[in-house]
Amino acid sequence: MLINIKFKTILKIFFILSFLISLLLALSMHSNTIIMTNENFTKILKECHDNPYKYEGKKIKTSGYIFRIKDFEDTQFVIARDMWINESDSHVVGFLCELSDSSSFKDNDWVSAEGILYTGNYFGPMPILKIEKLNKIEKPESLFVLPPEGLNLSL
Repeated sequence: MLINIKFKTILKIFFILSFLISLLLALSMHSNTIIMTNENFTKILKECHDNPYKYEGKKIKTSGYIFRIKDFEDTQFVIARDMWINESDSHVVGFLCELSDSSSFKDNDWVSAEGILYTGNYFGPMPILKIEKLNKIEKPESLFVLPPEGLNLSL
């Protein structure tokens, strides 16, 4: 009898914990904040570029280095990472960002950022990250990100 009561108690606790875990997972899937890491950086970037309108209004938290090219406006830059292709090749990848006062951040400064995605235009529709918070950080140990799963970049 005592074993039967313990088993029922353990079973109830299991079902309660299972419900709570399912609830937490469901809430995180519908969260308005997307956190980019080394492991998911290129997957999130590719998904947002493939479906820019789907992610409008989503908050993004990311980190990388400031990267600019000549045709950017003064308010534009990329929060970039180097995507490792092979021993001798990598590509700069990241979100195009906008910040009204970005002059205190120089090229190659490492930063953490939070912003809201909207669909803008840069040689066609693309997601642009409107920066809300931008802070300098130390250069991380792991500088490279890998191509998104299933993307074959070999020649």
